[in-house]
Amino acid sequence: MSNPLTSPLPSSVVVGGEEIPVNTSHRVGIHFQEIVQRHISDSAKVVLALDAFYPTIPTDYTAAIQQMLWFFRCGKPEHDLSTQRVYDFAHDYDTIYASFMQSYGVDLLDTATDLHWWRFMAMLSGLPDDSPFMKVVGYRQVKIPAKAPKEQREFYAKMKRLHALPSEQSEMSIDDIYKAKFGVERPLP
Repeated sequence: MSNPLTSPLPSSVVVGGEEIPVNTSHRVGIHFQEIVQRHISDSAKVVLALDAFYPTIPTDYTAAIQQMLWFFRCGKPEHDLSTQRVYDFAHDYDTIYASFMQSYGVDLLDTATDLHWWRFMAMLSGLPDDSPFMKVVGYRQVKIPAKAPKEQREFYAKMKRLHALPSEQSEMSIDDIYKAKFGVERPLP
């Protein structure tokens, strides 16, 4: 792999010895994650992902899938990727948006904004620790030390529950979420 700091970012992949153009937009990468998380068959996921990624789908499906996955890993080997799910583009869109605006002045909701997937992912991983998105990710990843003071353990446990991804959330009522977020009982409607 060439160094993205010294070479242009890829706009195509090689499938069956042929250079095939691909959709490099961060929006396609986000859509790819949404496809992977859908509750549909694996074959349906593959068809939808290939259709989003390739303007014209190559006939060598195996190589096309391998190259697509390589691209969405930003050229990194599989073993370099974390298996822990700490964010979800649909669930975290607001903190991602706010963090990009705060840190980079990039308006991700502006349809004119179209970042290369690799650039977007580098910017996402490079957000400062005090950005809204990274704070939420930090709460999801925090390991609560058993020897920490009780107040600290309770605070981090509450933050983990409050910021848990939808599939990870315990059954919290609207009243529990309101109290965790604002520290007071929810007023009756």
